[in-house]
Amino acid sequence: VVDHARALDAPALRLGVDFAFEAGTYRCAATILTPGGLELTGLEAAGIHPSAVAGALTVLNVLGVDLDPACMRDAAQSVVVPGRQQMFVHAGTRLVLDVAHNPHAARVLAERLPAGETFELVFGAFADKDVEGILAPLAPRLSGVTLVATPGARGASAEDLAERIAGCTLPDVATADSVATALDRARARAGRGS
Repeated sequence: VVDHARALDAPALRLGVDFAFEAGTYRCAATILTPGGLELTGLEAAGIHPSAVAGALTVLNVLGVDLDPACMRDAAQSVVVPGRQQMFVHAGTRLVLDVAHNPHAARVLAERLPAGETFELVFGAFADKDVEGILAPLAPRLSGVTLVATPGARGASAEDLAERIAGCTLPDVATADSVATALDRARARAGRGS
């Protein structure tokens, strides 16, 4: 990839080599923002992976966009990403919404769920996702799983998901014909201490 980029006279910057986001500080060799890098905090708490931030900032940097450090710090402190560890109360039940679309994201979610609690999971996925890999890190934190279909050409049906996870160690797996029905089941089970 690097050779091909060079042949096209395009910049080829590598995460961890030419740019990085470590211990809350963004550094890029292409353009020096500040001698020590640009300190940004609050991103992981908002559910934003540091390498995604580093990649986006590097693209802006290479394109010559002026990255004002004060503006970037303010943005990092106020960013909210819907669907990433988003917690709210609906109909008297606390819900955690997270897209956890791959095993890494599921591990991060499992680590950030409130300690000592188990959860009812409402789960749908595209057919090409690593469903088993996504559910594995969540399994110890679950009291039940309700599978739902994901609409669209890439979507998996609840029944297909059930077949794929048949060999997984998961508690009380069921299918539902809609997200609303799945949420009703999860709320009812959560209300009785399951």
